[in-house]
Amino acid sequence: MYGDAIGGIRADNTEWFDYIDRTNPAQATPAQSYLIDRFMGRPTEALWLNKYPVQAAAHFIDIVGAVERHGIEVSFDKLDVLEQSACAQRGFEIAAGGQRPVKAFLAGLVKGFYRSRSAMGAHAIFGELADEMSLRANLPGYDRILKLMQRVAIENLPIGPGDNFLGSVRQRRRLHSLSSAAKENEIGPHILRTFMIERALIAPTKCSLHRTVFHPSAISDLIAPIKALGLTGAARAKQARKASRAGN
Repeated sequence: MYGDAIGGIRADNTEWFDYIDRTNPAQATPAQSYLIDRFMGRPTEALWLNKYPVQAAAHFIDIVGAVERHGIEVSFDKLDVLEQSACAQRGFEIAAGGQRPVKAFLAGLVKGFYRSRSAMGAHAIFGELADEMSLRANLPGYDRILKLMQRVAIENLPIGPGDNFLGSVRQRRRLHSLSSAAKENEIGPHILRTFMIERALIAPTKCSLHRTVFHPSAISDLIAPIKALGLTGAARAKQARKASRAGN
């Protein structure tokens, strides 16, 4: 469906009538019926998927279903045809409900990051879905799918302007981590963590600096006191320059 199907059959060096012996009669799944109708230009239900070109919609439901059934490290191409069909149907069931269940599915994958020890990145979070959609980013519709995935990530991860996650991030930041907030404000992450714990803004857990997240407004009243104490990177650099000049 996604390449030269006829060319693939010809390259198989098999007589056409031999394929008849390999076929098994089966009723089309709802996913298959939907895609056939779109390929044929026939009316379909008013589904959220209709806003995407048929090739992008078809591949998206394939990989969504595969990830849902087998996890993010699945390799769709290595599944047999019957399982690929089952994956497409599962992905269709998710997407047929509209953008809300699709975003909920994606958010569930993002939340898996907080239960893992992997570094924050598109593959670590979305796995095969990130790889397959990114690989086809220049094809019609895939850029919008990637933007949707990026928006869900921004809503649930400490990602902000200047970061690169499935493309350059331009949307405003929704969450900070201790690491991202410390970097942005030139404060040591452990210093920031201490101040936040003292003010009961975060719990004194052993959660990693990257996985301790909070709304950016949570530290709006902290930065000035920390800077006043000379605990920022800029302040320490200024003190070092003054000490250097005094020594000379």
